[in-house]
Amino acid sequence: MIDREKVIKGLEWIVDLFGTYDRHAMDDEEIQSLNDAITLLKEQEPVKPIEQTDTITRYNCGFCGNRLFLKENHCHWCGREIKWNDKS
Repeated sequence: MIDREKVIKGLEWIVDLFGTYDRHAMDDEEIQSLNDAITLLKEQEPVKPIEQTDTITRYNCGFCGNRLFLKENHCHWCGREIKWNDKS
């Protein structure tokens, strides 16, 4: 599986290299396209659920805050992947 973090770091390195040091290699629109790709990849990062405990334990999406059903892999409201533990 492709490591999202490595791809993001690689794209950020390219933006830094060509956006800062070698301005003639890429124009502003190309750099903006790379920044847009980085933003899209970051928006796909899984979020941890927020635990809410009153009489029973409930979980909310760590991105949009809406209620999750137990061990749901994705929030049915915003579509973000839910990271139930550090291994997912």
